[in-house]
Amino acid sequence: MKDIVVDPVHGSIKMPLWLIQIKDEPAIRKMIFIRQLGLKSSIDFPGAIHTRYSHCIGTMHLAKRILDTLRDKAEGDPELVELLKENENTVMAAGFLHDIGHGPFSHVLDFPLKKIAKTSHESVARYIIDCKLKILEKEHGIPIKSICEIIEATHQHRFLSQIVNGPLDADKLDYILRDSYHIGLRFAIDTGYLTNQYKILGGDYRLIERQLGIENNADAQVASELYLVMWKSLYDLLYYVEDSRIAEKMMEKAILDAAEKNKKFKQIIVEPSRFTALHDSTFQELLEKQTPFAKGIAKSIAGNKLYKAALREPLRVKKFQRIAGQFLDHLRKDTDDAAHLLTMKLNADLELSKYELICDIIKSRVPREINIDLIRNDEPVELASKSRIIRSLQEEITLKVYSRSERLPKGLTANQLKQKIMHILTSWSRS
Repeated sequence: MKDIVVDPVHGSIKMPLWLIQIKDEPAIRKMIFIRQLGLKSSIDFPGAIHTRYSHCIGTMHLAKRILDTLRDKAEGDPELVELLKENENTVMAAGFLHDIGHGPFSHVLDFPLKKIAKTSHESVARYIIDCKLKILEKEHGIPIKSICEIIEATHQHRFLSQIVNGPLDADKLDYILRDSYHIGLRFAIDTGYLTNQYKILGGDYRLIERQLGIENNADAQVASELYLVMWKSLYDLLYYVEDSRIAEKMMEKAILDAAEKNKKFKQIIVEPSRFTALHDSTFQELLEKQTPFAKGIAKSIAGNKLYKAALREPLRVKKFQRIAGQFLDHLRKDTDDAAHLLTMKLNADLELSKYELICDIIKSRVPREINIDLIRNDEPVELASKSRIIRSLQEEITLKVYSRSERLPKGLTANQLKQKIMHILTSWSRS
């Protein structure tokens, strides 16, 4: 039984030999001490104490299931069957390791890592795999380069990347089931039924030109619609829920403040070897020893004393016509950085302390292109062209402002705050 993991979502999962060998490596063990949903378990969802490790085990398991389905469907195409067989462990390893670069509190560190260290959790994952897990290639023949390319969606065989990083990937499928289960929503997807609709498209093309899509039938369309509606709904019901979102933004600013004022703390974020040793509890303790602002924020989050939502403003087409093009370009390229700069400009214009008000811009998720097993005019047909449900899943952008005080500072009204923000957005420049 040492090679079996009993999982609350998928049941018994068999660990491959390579995972048994690396599972006690510090870089792997660290994922057990990072909660999948970060601060959400301490603010909104007390049951959400599951970890990055459990999610990665589940993603690996589903990647194997998708591979098995695709291989069964590829009978009669020996070249494709052989490619899938040769890459089975590589795709499974990519599924297991895709989130190994996440820092403490999961996505809370994404923007600070980018701002402070000029890197991303995907790049940190590449560092860990390259430097700490060479045993995968040396003893098991699993190419490190290919693992990283699948994770980063740059593999020459696109359909291999899409099993782990694509619109129908094992990652999303696992976190929909796992996260909803642990917060108590219990979303249900028959993963066997859904993945049985998957197919490698482009049978007449070279392997390098093929992609992962779905069968051309009503069952595949309905199953995909259900999956995508659940995926999008989970952002509104869980990932963007307001109180824990506020806590995440508070911690984000505390990290930026500490890194700006304490070189030793900054080096912990910048140096991969030190960053990869951090997990939730050690980082919480570290943050409490930093600047007065960072310490105060860390203790406020621990005591559930959060900033208050002072403004919620949908950014619709009519407003876009008034907003400066430079801001819209910035928003498209980097939503988090646009929101951070807006925070700095707003507080400076109002002569407030740097993070007295925190601006947050939330862009709802929309599905990436999913193609079906049908060609028209030598082009694959996208599922959205046949599904009104998927076409209706449009992007929405909401601007929120969180205030440190119960009341807005300096006697501001919500309407005055809105006018001040719109003035900044209409005259935006990055300087």
